[in-house]
Amino acid sequence: MISKSTLRIFGLAFFLSALAFSATAQDSSSESSPEAAPAPTQIDEAEALVDRIGETNRESVRLIDAVPSATGEDLLIMRAQMSGLVRQQRNDLADLIDLVLEREKSGADVTLIRQKAEQILRRASRRLRSYIQTFQNALAEEAASRSTLAPNELQVFETQRSEDTGRLDRFYVALIELSDQMTSLGLNIDDENEFLERRLTERGQSLLGVLKLTDRQLTEYKQVFKQSPDNPDLQAQVFAAEERSDANKASLLATIHMLKTLGLDYVDLQVHTLELTGEVTPDALEVDVALGLLDRAVLRTKTYLVDHGPKLLMRLFSMIGTLLVFWILAGIARRSTRRVLNRTKISTSVLLKEMVGSMVGRVVFIIGIIIVLSRLGINLGPILAGFGIAGIVIGFALQDTLSNFAAGAMILVYRPYDVGDLVEAAGISGKVRDMNLVSTRILTLDHQTLIVPNSKIWGDVIRNVTFQPQRRVDMVFGISYQDEIPKVERILGEIVGAHEKVLSQPEPMIKVHTLNDSSVDFIVRPWA
Repeated sequence: MISKSTLRIFGLAFFLSALAFSATAQDSSSESSPEAAPAPTQIDEAEALVDRIGETNRESVRLIDAVPSATGEDLLIMRAQMSGLVRQQRNDLADLIDLVLEREKSGADVTLIRQKAEQILRRASRRLRSYIQTFQNALAEEAASRSTLAPNELQVFETQRSEDTGRLDRFYVALIELSDQMTSLGLNIDDENEFLERRLTERGQSLLGVLKLTDRQLTEYKQVFKQSPDNPDLQAQVFAAEERSDANKASLLATIHMLKTLGLDYVDLQVHTLELTGEVTPDALEVDVALGLLDRAVLRTKTYLVDHGPKLLMRLFSMIGTLLVFWILAGIARRSTRRVLNRTKISTSVLLKEMVGSMVGRVVFIIGIIIVLSRLGINLGPILAGFGIAGIVIGFALQDTLSNFAAGAMILVYRPYDVGDLVEAAGISGKVRDMNLVSTRILTLDHQTLIVPNSKIWGDVIRNVTFQPQRRVDMVFGISYQDEIPKVERILGEIVGAHEKVLSQPEPMIKVHTLNDSSVDFIVRPWA
């Protein structure tokens, strides 16, 4: 078995050599194609790209020869150099294919250039498929040595293996890109498609199984680690298991994405992954995946009913009794909360008292529902995950309703009005009848009931006519120019002073205000 460092360097080298086009191949290709060649400019440009591919190959061979004597930083530098050569090689190949398609579109004869490009692609595909198989087998053999490592060596091993796993995923991506390039030239890719379908499907199932096993091991390690948190060996095992789980999860998601890109069946694998990880991803919102999750949930429910039917029937009566008890407790909690708020010295609005009382009652009843579900043995994890997905969808669909919730909370906190107050808000005048977190019910002065969204009220100017205990009443009276002003002022003062609701302090204001063309206007402003 070749060493890990040599295997990684050779992985890049094989990919480069697959793309390389040797001088011998170029000569034979030229001799075997006596047809009319493209224009000199086209030949020069194509030959330049092929020469660059060959030069990159020679540079990779030089690096390969230096691998046995390289260690430490030199080996890391070689890896970086090889990565750069891969990027250059892929760009040159893409340019060569673009050149062929561009010349064909313009009607030029590009037979020789196309032959060279096709040979490069076919050779690259064969070599890359061969290396993927070799690399994957080497990783499988390497995994077998995990059990022989000491705990303090596991973390380094898993970190390096995580890099190798990601590297293998990138080789698969490179093969998919290569297949797309072959398709653009009209080449047959049945072998590539068969290889990718078989390998990626097997890899997905294998990664899913390994991820399940790793998660079980990680759970066991964490439980033991809680009992002995100072044990360095246990800590190393936990870190290594977490690294292995993260790497397998990332590789599994990458495999699912590649299957989806190729138009292959990925839904079942995606459903199992979502159930295993419990993470809500954009893929969970796809119709096929959501239906798959639903089917799995229905299947689990059917299996549960068959296995636990008799017990479930006995628990049904217990469930009904528990719900009834919590329904009664919710009513008691609601009334008790309102009594406490009524007796407290803290100034609270009627709206807040009603809202808090209702919320306390609902919370108590929801607790009862959760207790009943848990006593039935129902796993709340998938249900909460379903609520999370539904919450995202509902949140996007009901953005205006959520703004009403926020506005309702602000109204309850700042108390701009209360039940029975006469208010003017959102272009509406009337008395407040009641309110919840979404809307406020207002009875207008002409006896119409209006339901106003809280966001409209909070986003507008709120005028509370009855908020203050004292109010000034503004009135205007007109008299003719023949009437005696002092006498009128005295009479108005007597009328205002005799009214039982007029306050002595502040003093009422009775003054001449306006001299109109046909009348003298008095302003009368008593406080009541």
